[in-house]
Amino acid sequence: MFVKSVEWLKERVEDEKIRIVDCTYSLNDPSYGKNTYERKHIPGAVHFDLAMIYLRRSRNTEGVTLCLIFKS
Repeated sequence: MFVKSVEWLKERVEDEKIRIVDCTYSLNDPSYGKNTYERKHIPGAVHFDLAMIYLRRSRNTEGVTLCLIFKS
């Protein structure tokens, strides 16, 4: 995993090989991420609902493995 700067993203935001995933999340408000994404997000970004993953995992005593794979 690589962390990129805001400047790096600004230069490449329209690059078709770049996928932007918005994982905004709040422990205090499970709907915060989706609501924030719907109000404003980086153009072309998709929302990944961490709240739903967390809620599902908290009900599963065996745990969950989360793997994100992006291919163009």
